[in-house]
Amino acid sequence: MVLISNTCDIDEANKRSLPKQVLMAKLVTLNDFKEGLLANKEENSELILNSLRNQEYSNLMYFPEINGEEFIAVLDELSWISNEELNLLKNDIQENRIAALDLFGYYLFMFKLSFHLCRLPEETDR
Repeated sequence: MVLISNTCDIDEANKRSLPKQVLMAKLVTLNDFKEGLLANKEENSELILNSLRNQEYSNLMYFPEINGEEFIAVLDELSWISNEELNLLKNDIQENRIAALDLFGYYLFMFKLSFHLCRLPEETDR
């Protein structure tokens, strides 16, 4: 999973009168995604993978190779857990963490997430 919530929202030291939920996006390996394309007999799977690597999909965030694996975050499959549940998992987070974004990755992720959720340039009334 990719943590989407702000760290200040999930910090135990930040006491709140109303509990906050921790928002996350599904994280899958590119190999699993490719197997899904092939299982569905997608004829353009290589074209889709190249477009994905070029960040051309608004609902998918591509992460280059990390420890021998490429990943994607599925921005239209969001889920949440309570802060209390996350606090129970915190001890294992460091050993289960795949990576942390650098500043460029953070800004790209914020751009992709904002574009996916807002679509400001679309200029279509619905």
